[in-house]
Amino acid sequence: MGEMAVIIRIKEKNLQQPDHYNSVKKSVSNDVWKKKQGIYTRNLIDTLKKKYNVQIDANLLHKALIQDLSPEDLEKPLISTDRGNFPLRFLVDKINKEKNLMTRIHLNDEKLRNMRDNIVYNFLSQALINWESLDRHYENKPPLKPIFEFYKQHRLIKELENRFTQQVKVSDNDVGAYYEKNISSYTQSDIISFALVRGDTGLINKIWAAVTHGEDFFTAVRKYFFHDTPTENLSYDNIEPTVRNVLKSLTVGEVSRPFPDNDQMILVKLLGKKKATPMPLDHVKNDIIEKIKKNKFEQIRSNYLAKLKTNSAITVNENTWDSLKRKLGDKNEDN
Repeated sequence: MGEMAVIIRIKEKNLQQPDHYNSVKKSVSNDVWKKKQGIYTRNLIDTLKKKYNVQIDANLLHKALIQDLSPEDLEKPLISTDRGNFPLRFLVDKINKEKNLMTRIHLNDEKLRNMRDNIVYNFLSQALINWESLDRHYENKPPLKPIFEFYKQHRLIKELENRFTQQVKVSDNDVGAYYEKNISSYTQSDIISFALVRGDTGLINKIWAAVTHGEDFFTAVRKYFFHDTPTENLSYDNIEPTVRNVLKSLTVGEVSRPFPDNDQMILVKLLGKKKATPMPLDHVKNDIIEKIKKNKFEQIRSNYLAKLKTNSAITVNENTWDSLKRKLGDKNEDN
C-alpha cells in the first residue's frame, strides 16, 4: 500500500481563558453548597420526624385532593406529633389557597400531588426546626438572642394593644356626634355648570358684542366658531383659578366680560349652581366608626402610658441626654 497524506485545516480555536476557573468558581461553589444544604436539611428533618414521633395518615393525605369532603374527615388528624395534631382541614385550606393563586396554570393530577406533598413537607420542616430550635434554646444565644428579644417584645406590645382594642366601644350616638361635628369633611363641594369659549381677541370681542346686543350666547358662539361650546359641570376646586374667580362674580345666566388667559381671551357663561350637600350618614358610617375607634384607642393607650410614667422611677443620664440634644440640634440646623 502506498503512503497516505492527511490534511487538517483548523477553522476555529475556542480555548478556555487562563482565568476561566476563577470566573466560575463562585457559581460552582454556590451550587455545591446548595446541594449539600439540601442533603443536610433532609437528613435533619428525617431525624426530627423520629424525635417528635411524626405520623402522617396516608389515606387522609390521599383524600386531601378530593372535593366535597365530609366535615368529619376534615377534622380527622392528618399529621400526629408529640407536640400536637394537625387536622386534614389545615392541608385542604392551604391547597385551595395555592390553587387560587395559580388560576392561570393548568393543574393536572401530578402537579396537584406535587403541590400537596410540598405543602406538607414545607410545613413539617418549619414546625420541626422551630421546635428543635426552642429545645436547644437558640433564642438565648447569639446571634439569635437579640432578634428573639425584639420579636418577643413586639409580640407582647401587640398583645397589650389588643387588650386596649377590646376596650374600645363605638355607639350610634358617638357616630352621630362625630358626623355633626365634622360635617364639612363629608360635604361635597358646590357643582358649577358653565359654558366657556376661548379664542383670539378679535373673535371673542365679536361674540361679546353680539351678546351685549341681546343675541343668545350659544348662538353667537356657533356663528363665529361654527360649532357648539360644551357645557361643563365641575366643583370650584377643579376649575382653573382664572376662570373660577370670574365665575364667583357672576349670577346664574350671566355672561362675563372678555378676560385674558395667557395669549388668548375668554368668555364664560354661568348656567347654574348646585349647592353643596352632605353625604348621607349611612354612606360614611363605616369610615366614621374606624376613625372613632382609632381616636379612642390612642386615648386609652396615652392614659396607660401616663399611668406607667407616674408609677415608674425614670432616671435620665444627663450626659447622654446632652450629647443627644447636641447631635439632634446639629441636624436640625443643617435642615
